[in-house]
Amino acid sequence: MTQKHEPSEELGCHQQTYETVPGGVICGPESSKYGTSTHRVLGSNGTGSYLLTAAHIFSDITCGTGAKVYQYGQKVGEIVDFYGGLDAAIVDQTADTEVSGFSNKIEGANWGPVNGHVTRNGVIDLAGNETEIYKMGVITCKTSGRIKEDERSRAGSCGSGSGYLRYTCYAEQGDSGGPVYAEKTSPIDGDKYIATIGLITTATICSSAYSINNNTGYIFS
Repeated sequence: MTQKHEPSEELGCHQQTYETVPGGVICGPESSKYGTSTHRVLGSNGTGSYLLTAAHIFSDITCGTGAKVYQYGQKVGEIVDFYGGLDAAIVDQTADTEVSGFSNKIEGANWGPVNGHVTRNGVIDLAGNETEIYKMGVITCKTSGRIKEDERSRAGSCGSGSGYLRYTCYAEQGDSGGPVYAEKTSPIDGDKYIATIGLITTATICSSAYSINNNTGYIFS
């Protein structure tokens, strides 16, 4: 039996549990510390469905694999891959998981599903053109901003790494792990989709999706 966490009045959105866990909703360890899910990712060969979130959410427990992940006491799964320098934790379902799976949709985005990530050249274009981008977190919900700076290094609680981006979307503690993304429309069929830029590491810095993909092989889809 797990300790159930009651929704906090501090949370701004997405306070319920989800049978199929999307991006932009609460997740974290069994303790009171929590963050935000990024969204589903696929294994390097395009198979296997996993949940991505921020590694530093679990730093009080371990900077490694094995930590159990919950949403209000409901078990989501367990960390099976941990990349402290990228601030990325990969969650897989276990035999006692209490959810049915993970989704490539971002709760509250009101756009299409995630279909790929923004490459480094794409990030440079977004910054140079001052294109509006978005983020989703359980504290401050959906906010917009810009990419301010490409490719910076960061020393965090679970390791040091590069490939971090500075952004201006308003965020607070508890939004960590939430997706930073661009809204796209297909020029072929007009379908709306999301391209992930990264996951929230601090209120001003995100770990880039292209760096996570390049270094781990996990696919944003």
